[in-house]
Amino acid sequence: MMGGTLALLLPFALVEAIFAWNKRKRRLLILMIAALLLMGFALILTSSRAAWLALAIGLSVAGIVWFIKRYKLPRVLSVITSFLFLALAINLVSEEMDFHSWLQLVPGMESRSDLLRNSFHLAREFVFTGGGLAAFPGLYSRYLLVIPDMF
Repeated sequence: MMGGTLALLLPFALVEAIFAWNKRKRRLLILMIAALLLMGFALILTSSRAAWLALAIGLSVAGIVWFIKRYKLPRVLSVITSFLFLALAINLVSEEMDFHSWLQLVPGMESRSDLLRNSFHLAREFVFTGGGLAAFPGLYSRYLLVIPDMF
């Protein structure tokens, strides 16, 4: 949870640092660089791969938009590129691209990739109603792993 919060707040500090650099506000720039370093270090310590992936996707989309604005390309191109990038990210996580077998090459990722792949099946079953508060372990073990949960 902390990794997601850090990944969400890190781009704001980055934008503020760029603003301080452009306006030549030295104290604010030093403060923002310190905040970026501290937040980056804390994000690494959380070892939240989902937060790293979300941060990478967000910074990539921001970089694409910056590139298009910098070189004065049509705005429609930035929207199309962002949607294509988002579709690629969603497709990587889905079952069609065999992302699951690619993740099994990384040591320790086979259980995480199984959990990620199977969670999409569970999410399809409870789209409108949800599973309830703290119900994921019971639903996952009962419906996907077929382990009876007697509690």
